[in-house]
Amino acid sequence: MALLALAAAVLTTDARAVATPAKPSTSTVAVLLTPEQADYFVKAGPSKTLRYAIDARRAPPKPRIFLLSPLRSGHQRIEIAVSHATASATFVIATPIHPGRAVIDLRIESPGRYDLGFWTHGGEGHPPKEYRYTFQGPSTTLLTLDLD
Repeated sequence: MALLALAAAVLTTDARAVATPAKPSTSTVAVLLTPEQADYFVKAGPSKTLRYAIDARRAPPKPRIFLLSPLRSGHQRIEIAVSHATASATFVIATPIHPGRAVIDLRIESPGRYDLGFWTHGGEGHPPKEYRYTFQGPSTTLLTLDLD
């Protein structure tokens, strides 16, 4: 009888462990661009990889995408994929980061010009900082940005 109760307890424990979802390794921000709107404010969940999935089929001339939730400091990865992008298109993407050193591995999968901005609001012992980059996509190698 005790062995049966022990087996039931183990099965119950295992079932709970299986039912607990793991944190996703990639947070995807999907943005559908329209000609009536130039500014897009989006949120992303916490993860080590942030993927922008942008549909530019009906994009305005220079869409601006603002991430509302800051990335953690430390090592991060950002992937940018734009469907229906052309080499003459320009995309502005602004991303806040927590104070402290951040290293961002960047992959741009689509054609176009990408104006990227990163900034910190500062904090105790950390002055506010701002970083701006311009890239022409697609990138054939992984780009590394060191934001200290």
